[in-house]
Amino acid sequence: MNLDISSSTNLNLNFKDSISVTELNYLIKSILDFEPSLQEISVLGEVSNSRVTPKNHIFFNLIDQSSSIPCVMWSSDFNNGRENLYNGNLVLCSGKISTYFQTGMLQLYINNVQKSGNGEIQKEFNELKNKLRMEGLFDQNRKRKITKFPKKICVITSKNGAVFKDIINVITRRYPLVEINLIPVPVQGKDSVEKISHAIEEANTLNFDTIIIARGGGSIEDLGAFNDENLARKIFSSSTPIISAVGHETDYTISDYVSDLRAPTPSAAAELAVPSYIELLKEIESFKNILNYTIKEKISEDLRTFENNLDRFLLNTPVLSFYQEKIDTNLYQLTDSICQFTKTITHRLEITINSLKFLNPSDTISRGLVQTKNSQNKIVKSIQEINKGDTITISYLDGEAVTKVISK
Repeated sequence: MNLDISSSTNLNLNFKDSISVTELNYLIKSILDFEPSLQEISVLGEVSNSRVTPKNHIFFNLIDQSSSIPCVMWSSDFNNGRENLYNGNLVLCSGKISTYFQTGMLQLYINNVQKSGNGEIQKEFNELKNKLRMEGLFDQNRKRKITKFPKKICVITSKNGAVFKDIINVITRRYPLVEINLIPVPVQGKDSVEKISHAIEEANTLNFDTIIIARGGGSIEDLGAFNDENLARKIFSSSTPIISAVGHETDYTISDYVSDLRAPTPSAAAELAVPSYIELLKEIESFKNILNYTIKEKISEDLRTFENNLDRFLLNTPVLSFYQEKIDTNLYQLTDSICQFTKTITHRLEITINSLKFLNPSDTISRGLVQTKNSQNKIVKSIQEINKGDTITISYLDGEAVTKVISK
């Protein structure tokens, strides 16, 4: 492809000599496949992000302190040391360099693996883990309890991606009464430790009930910020309980060990942070039934005891028999009063249940009302919370509409 720069603003492209993406990938693959020095090469590195496909192929990264290369070992090489491909192992891999034709991705195709020990990254992880454990940062008896009914939750994660959206969706569905706030931070890279640490400090000044630190899955190098000693000590010193939700279910970081509660995924962290209002309604209903049964049983038992005692008293005191009718009347009035008391308690419990149901946003919409949210996905409760030019989302029973405020 030739570039003819005819002016400072116009580029004339000559398509005559251009090639397709497929042709480019084929050209790159051909050059690599016919380079003798790349056909049998041995590389020493640490295994990271190892995963097995349904067809029993293994994909992983070989890493050192500053670099990484993607690798693959086919299932046909099953007996050539693939049992050594565990994250953190230092291995000597033999194979060839080529590309995956469809994507053009450079890969090391491994045909033999020998274990050489534990990698430096895994070694550093284990040393830091043991150091902090000896200092008591992982002790269960110092961990703070997560607030059962939080009013404000802070989420520390990237503003991009699906993590924050997943957390919002789960919390809103389970417990719509809580306020959710985001402190956006980079979750990997050289500035991530400093930014996350600063976010924890900021959250501790804003009276949150719970902090969730979250990010999606990744290799050990991607999760490096959450294996940092400074961040671990910042989590330890937090005055607000912290839930750590870093990586996939099988990923464990130093942040997971030092936090007050570890969740296998960000969505799981959201579930652990709040109760389910549906379950709360069930508990209240169950309590009401138990209370009704207990009161009725107690009343019946006391009445039987009273009647038996009264009968014995009257039998032993004939002179008082003329009071029997009056006592029977009083007994009837007492029974009626107790029944009225039971009905009052039952009625109050039903009012409480209906009040909780009324808080459910979907029930509100089903009654013909609408629900308005601002651009931060927060429910708008007053006209004072929106301004001219704001974009708002209005939820109806059968769908949503996004609109802009023209005037107020």
